[in-house]
Amino acid sequence: MFRYVVRRLLGAIPMVLLVALGLRALMALVPGDASALWINPDMPVDQIAKIRADFGLDQPWYVQFWRWFLNVLQGDLGMSLAQFKPVTQIIGDALPNTLLLSGASMLVIFVVGMTIGVISAIKQYSLTDNVLTVVSFFLYSMPGFWLALMLILVVSELWPSWPSSGMVGNEILDKVAAIEEAKLLGETTDVRIGVFEKWIDTAQHLVMPVIALGLASAASVARYTRSSVLEVVRQDYVRTARAKGVAERKVILRHVLRNALLPVITILGLMMPFLVSGAVLIEYVFGWPGMGQELVGSVTQRDTPLLVACAMLLSVMVILGNLAADLLYGFADPRIRHD
Repeated sequence: MFRYVVRRLLGAIPMVLLVALGLRALMALVPGDASALWINPDMPVDQIAKIRADFGLDQPWYVQFWRWFLNVLQGDLGMSLAQFKPVTQIIGDALPNTLLLSGASMLVIFVVGMTIGVISAIKQYSLTDNVLTVVSFFLYSMPGFWLALMLILVVSELWPSWPSSGMVGNEILDKVAAIEEAKLLGETTDVRIGVFEKWIDTAQHLVMPVIALGLASAASVARYTRSSVLEVVRQDYVRTARAKGVAERKVILRHVLRNALLPVITILGLMMPFLVSGAVLIEYVFGWPGMGQELVGSVTQRDTPLLVACAMLLSVMVILGNLAADLLYGFADPRIRHD
């Protein structure tokens, strides 16, 4: 198992580097660069040339890539050309937020999707099955960004107090500002931010992005789960278990569901790229401070070091998602071994 994981990870390194090389080449074809943010058209030519030289943008793109690659080997992803911060610091601040959103969405996708799929399969061709099938197809056909916008419109109208953007509520921000002001003045303050209060506030901000990101995928998982359960439930060992008097709940949980998991685990590996790409739009719509915001900002500002680093990190997340799906096969079916 360990050798298999190491072999897969080593094989992923050239793929990630190809992603970085391709992005560098594509960005070189787009007119302009990040120096436009700091250049005034009235500046002298020599001053403009100095600014571009300071950014390293006066060299061909392949020279820039080679210098960047040598720095990456030393653990340095470079400096953001737009924010003047180390790229590692920017990613370190944004990545946990993206992982939180994607993780919560993945939990909702598989809990809700598998529950609906199992219920539909057990009650095949019933009214419940027909209703769940129609709802699943309806949710599956909705684009995530459109659902996000509709959620903001509806929730803002019906529940104006419910947070519809950002990650931190105004009350928490006011407390942080009061604490920082007291520190600057050298005064003490009774203002405190409780851990439980912060968790509740974050959970409230998570609700709408998770719904927008996860509903369509949950509907897809429900359809796959239904088909897989219907195939397994007709097997001889399931009929034997029922003939022996095993309770229906145990038959479903112990015999049917575990053997129906393999196709669903395959969806797990395919779902990771969708979550990564979908989270970019959802984060942008809801103002969620994650990798999506940084990725969109790096594209609009031509911030190549940050763009390449974000793309590499998202590629790594996709590769790790597919690797996790392969490893889960062995847990779901002991007959599968990775040598």
